Amino acid sequence: MKPSVFEEFNQVCNKSKALNMAQGFPDWSPPQFLKKALAEASTLEEDQYPRSGGHIPLAQAVAKEFSEKFGREIDSQWNV
Repeated sequence: MKPSVFEEFNQVCNKSKALNMAQGFPDWSPPQFLKKALAEASTLEEDQYPRSGGHIPLAQAVAKEFSEKFGREIDSQWNV
């Protein structure tokens, strides 16, 4: 049987010592501000995944940050 994408991803992360944020295997406790934000977010009535291209305000913020960092325009709809 072929390994799942998660097994393959774990192997790559372990080999390169990358932080695997896909499955939630932290070896540290999250900071208090993050726990508080999670608790607050869990009371909202917004429970849908974002569009496949990501959350628009986040994509726009990432595009803005990297546009400034790299000195060229990054399009939030196509490059993020």
